[in-house]
Amino acid sequence: MPQVAVESLGIEPELDSDFIDETAPVLRLAVEEFDDPAMDSGEPVSTTEALTDEPSAEELESIEAEGEVPAIDGTKTYMKGIGRVALLNAEEEVTLAKRIEAGLMAGKVLEAAAKPSEERDEAEQHLANQYQRVLRTTAGKQALGQVMIEGRQAYDHLTEANLRLVISVAKRYQSKGMEFDDLIQEGNFGLFRAVEKFDYTKGYKFSTYATWWIKQALQRAIAEKSRLIDVPVHMNEHMQAIDGAVREIEAVRGVADAESIGQLLFEKFQKKGGAKVLNISKKDGKITVEDVVERVRDIQVHMRTVRTVSMDKPVGDEKDTNLGEFQPDTSIPDPEARLYEEQVALKVREGLAELDDRTRLVVEMRNGFHGAAYSLDEVGKILGLTRERIRQIQRKGEARLKASSHINKLRDRNLTA
Repeated sequence: MPQVAVESLGIEPELDSDFIDETAPVLRLAVEEFDDPAMDSGEPVSTTEALTDEPSAEELESIEAEGEVPAIDGTKTYMKGIGRVALLNAEEEVTLAKRIEAGLMAGKVLEAAAKPSEERDEAEQHLANQYQRVLRTTAGKQALGQVMIEGRQAYDHLTEANLRLVISVAKRYQSKGMEFDDLIQEGNFGLFRAVEKFDYTKGYKFSTYATWWIKQALQRAIAEKSRLIDVPVHMNEHMQAIDGAVREIEAVRGVADAESIGQLLFEKFQKKGGAKVLNISKKDGKITVEDVVERVRDIQVHMRTVRTVSMDKPVGDEKDTNLGEFQPDTSIPDPEARLYEEQVALKVREGLAELDDRTRLVVEMRNGFHGAAYSLDEVGKILGLTRERIRQIQRKGEARLKASSHINKLRDRNLTA
């Protein structure tokens, strides 16, 4: 499991007096636990050493060799790994949260002590003065360094013990346009934020608090990254509102049009006591059903434009093919349609062969079998007949052709007989 460094996640608590006063007792207690004269060896304590033990290459190979996890399936390997971390109870969560808080504070104390006094700001100077006795000795500095390491370990422990929660929440968003691996990654960012913001003094269980942050991270990622065309967050919220209204209406009536969607959203708008619906604003503040319906139509046009699918999107269980491979090439004639056209032409020729020479020539010239279709006058001049006589010959010939057995086969789609 990758180590999560506190600094890389941007955890920077405000060093106001309240934070210092609240954290100081926790830090003092932690320092006292390591206040051992035997530690005064003069050797610095590393604060960048590995905080968690990752599985070795040999261990991973043995797992794959036993067939427990497919070597090519990274997601299953990841889920197998996080499943080994035991879940925490409420008391353990509070203990870890306190250690994280103490570790952050210890890091700030050491950072303030490393700066020359003239470069410190007011909060840093306050820290240096408050922990002056501890910073005076090597053992004290080592104790602070150990507290900081313990805080990072606690951060990683609290995070890793709740990675399964991310999987559980991410499963609900699999049909929203993002790959499951990407959903897990975005959900983990939300979990990191939850660990950073968790306040154990409120008395809530961490999983309850973290679920909200994970959902927020997933929803924002879907809004920003699931489409080829970027959509503003507020527009994505409008689209979700319309989709929700469509599901409600279809569950009752079966068909959802712009009018019924607008009516439902307008009713919800009224129940909220004047809250804005689909960001509609009017000078007089009086929003009508017609306003909402018009706005719904505008957004639906936008939805049809932005909801595209990449032709490179992987499909299938093995993800070894993409969607574009299943799309027909419209530049190539359809073989089945081409064969049908050839069979139709053949049957028509067979039907024409049953007519006498003059009738067949009139029908062919009038229907464009010799290029462009000839007019009655043009055919009459060629054959030395009147316009009316040509019309009579054509009508008689086409009637015989329609009654032909070859043409009847076309109607029955029996082209092989």
